[in-house]
Amino acid sequence: MQGKHVVIVGSSIAGASLAYALAGKGFNVEVFDQKKPELAGKKVCDSIVTTDYLAACRELGIRGEDFILKEYNTAKVVSPGSSVELPIRDFKISRENLVKHLVKEAGTKGAKFNFKSRLLGMEKGKKCRLTFEQQGKKIMREADVVVGADGALSSVAKLSGLWQDREFMLGIHAYAELPSVQQDDVYTIFLGKDYGYYSYLIPLKKGFLIGRVARNSSDNMKYFTKLLENLGAKSVRM
Repeated sequence: MQGKHVVIVGSSIAGASLAYALAGKGFNVEVFDQKKPELAGKKVCDSIVTTDYLAACRELGIRGEDFILKEYNTAKVVSPGSSVELPIRDFKISRENLVKHLVKEAGTKGAKFNFKSRLLGMEKGKKCRLTFEQQGKKIMREADVVVGADGALSSVAKLSGLWQDREFMLGIHAYAELPSVQQDDVYTIFLGKDYGYYSYLIPLKKGFLIGRVARNSSDNMKYFTKLLENLGAKSVRM
């Protein structure tokens, strides 16, 4: 497989880290992403990781500690009528800075990144033929291996027949200030009907990140607004 042409669609953590790893092993790697380069790695995500993150970074040969913004030692799980505190060692990372680093380092190893490039078509065969739209022009590529790292709404999955009957969760979050004092190293998970699949409250170096994850429905914003009100959130930024 070494020396084979690998096309990766998607340049966030999965795509950029794979490009970095494969380029370092001598593969001919190209990455395509429809976003602008400055938006790589930006998405609605709490960016909380476990110590497995540090192990994965060591395996890749990068210092995961360089991208840690904050450490948490306790997870408080709250459900109607009860709560429990669990000892943890989790981290909030800068997803954007990690991806920028991976893109830069993968580039030094020979990986080529093509931003503002949207996947239009894919023909499977001994080699896979891909069509992209790049700044108003169509470009073609032939690849030995195609990797879909383009998220939940993956174009690769749709065009390759892997889509099937998918169901999705919707994530909403906002940055806010809270009137009550919260422990700095404790994040809270809320469970229960009004909280969707789950909701969360994460202290940051300044302010809080408040989020809700639930099945996609018209009531999501109503319940999220109720969560913000119950917490007494102020200076809310979506």
